[in-house]
Amino acid sequence: MKYHQIIKEALAAFLLVTSVGCSSAKAKITNTVELNTSDAEMDQYAWIGDEIGDFRKVTMKEVLRMFDEQGSGILFFGYPGCKWCERAVPVLNEAVIEKGVTVYYVNTKDPFDAAELNALKQDIYDALPVDAQGNRDFYVPMAVGVKKGKVTGHHTSLVDGFVIQSDTDQMNDDQKKELKNLYLDIIQRTAD
Repeated sequence: MKYHQIIKEALAAFLLVTSVGCSSAKAKITNTVELNTSDAEMDQYAWIGDEIGDFRKVTMKEVLRMFDEQGSGILFFGYPGCKWCERAVPVLNEAVIEKGVTVYYVNTKDPFDAAELNALKQDIYDALPVDAQGNRDFYVPMAVGVKKGKVTGHHTSLVDGFVIQSDTDQMNDDQKKELKNLYLDIIQRTAD
């Protein structure tokens, strides 16, 4: 009987160690589409911190190419000064650093035309939030995973229960962890 208990405890310890190890393992996302990118100036986000992950700035046109040419990657739509984006980006940055992935960043204040936005809405239709009237629309901050031109996961806004009442309001640690786990899930679903 003791022998079986020792084996059970050893197996439980092994599973714990391997599951914890897997959660911090780097992820690989292979994008077969060579996008035109530039350095994203993520330090424009107030609370991002000193260490910034691999964010590459792309245009809406390049995002559409990713879908049309069946590319893969993590997309993030937002802009500095958006009070929700300001709080989302530091949490996304933690996930990006932890998993070692690249995020293709679209500053939604940069110029793009209505046709590009409509095409994007078609590409990410299931990722668009639904309002009280049942209509889908595009909001930021939005993170979208894409694998071979198909959406693998998405998240818009922050987390339920968090309300911004002043410029200094921040999510608590549990809310940040919840949001980070949502981003980590998108990365995992998109990984090779």
